[in-house]
Amino acid sequence: MNVLIPVPREIGLPLSKSLTYLFFGQLQGQTRLPLVAMQVFVPADWWGSWCNQFTRIARATEGPNRYASFERLGLLIRLSQVCGLNRSVSASTMASTVSKANTNISPPEQRNMLNRTVTGVLFALALFTTAQAKGPIFTDPEKADADFALQGEYLGKLSGDGDTVVLGLQVIAQGGGKFTSVAYVGGLPGAGWDGDEKFHGSGELKDGVVILQGDEGRGELKDGVVSITTDDGAMTGKLKKTARQSSTLGQAPPKGAVVLFDGSNSDGWTGGKMTEDGLLMQGCTSKQTFGSHQLHLEFRLPFQPEDRGQGRGNSGIYFQGRYEVQMLDSFGLQGEQNECGGIYSVAEPSVNMCLPPLTWQTYDAEFTAAKYDDAGKLVKNPRITVKHNGVVIHDDIELPGDRNTTAAPLKASADPGPVYLQNHGNPVRYRNIWVVPRA
Repeated sequence: MNVLIPVPREIGLPLSKSLTYLFFGQLQGQTRLPLVAMQVFVPADWWGSWCNQFTRIARATEGPNRYASFERLGLLIRLSQVCGLNRSVSASTMASTVSKANTNISPPEQRNMLNRTVTGVLFALALFTTAQAKGPIFTDPEKADADFALQGEYLGKLSGDGDTVVLGLQVIAQGGGKFTSVAYVGGLPGAGWDGDEKFHGSGELKDGVVILQGDEGRGELKDGVVSITTDDGAMTGKLKKTARQSSTLGQAPPKGAVVLFDGSNSDGWTGGKMTEDGLLMQGCTSKQTFGSHQLHLEFRLPFQPEDRGQGRGNSGIYFQGRYEVQMLDSFGLQGEQNECGGIYSVAEPSVNMCLPPLTWQTYDAEFTAAKYDDAGKLVKNPRITVKHNGVVIHDDIELPGDRNTTAAPLKASADPGPVYLQNHGNPVRYRNIWVVPRA
């Protein structure tokens, strides 16, 4: 019996509140694959329960893998003792710890299995250093740096040779006065762009002007206007800054809705904490559980111009504590399954509707729970429809009924589950959260 160890993806939590651990597990059903190592930050108060869960899994494992599971548990504890609260544990220290832990392990096939984890450990260590937030983090638009005012969406028309083209432009801050840009023919994503033609560019701020050089043209951004000229000079135009707002922003809960958060308190959440200005913080689980339901949630991503990838405004909402729709500062990115709006490890959004950071955004979803027969056998997989900022990005997508998505706190089952707002170490904020249960 191979087991999938439930590993959280909580990279980048504040070091003072976390411990660094290494988790090892085999991919479910992949008997010939070597062990997979993931390095994660784990809140100290969760360590005991996860360790107990790991022990239960090891005890439930049959055959030679049972021995390996216990050895992995022992190695896990040894590594946690070595790492402690140390910010940077050297690769040689980790390798030495694995070697010492390996000395008394037998039989040889189990020792060889454990040896294969060393490469994974070192690789995970490298991934860990790149996933942490390294630059400044802004949660208040009034306190953001000068680049924040330049970042955003621009819209206008290009004209020339008797032709007119609508063009949308997203300008993304990269820190230190540097920017990237994406131009969309027809308009902005979800508002005119045909999903096909787009052009990338980059530039930096000099003497009060951002000069953007793209695939097919050049732009000068100044005073909220981008002046565009194509490389062949055939078309020119001006794009003005625009601030889009979700069509469902501020939507009031209908009759019969369960209000999970309205800004008055966080009593409906386990681990719920509020900011001074009445917003819900990341890292909490609703006390009430749900089967099939409709959900509305508003969230705001921080502005982290110097950070990249999964370290930039990361959180997620888990439906029933099992299926994650990702939250991430994916403004101007491709729109992958691990970016904003993606159903993590299942499906990418049909269009990347992520707005600029520090803009209030919305998720509106219709979740249909899995169905089981009287014997507890799965007979119908769960499904979900998701709107991001009022635009459908997943239309009645089938979710896996035999498993949860990555890092979910609950395994797939017939039981109802909570709304879980993931803590990935970035200050994502929430408001106006309500659920309408469905039969």
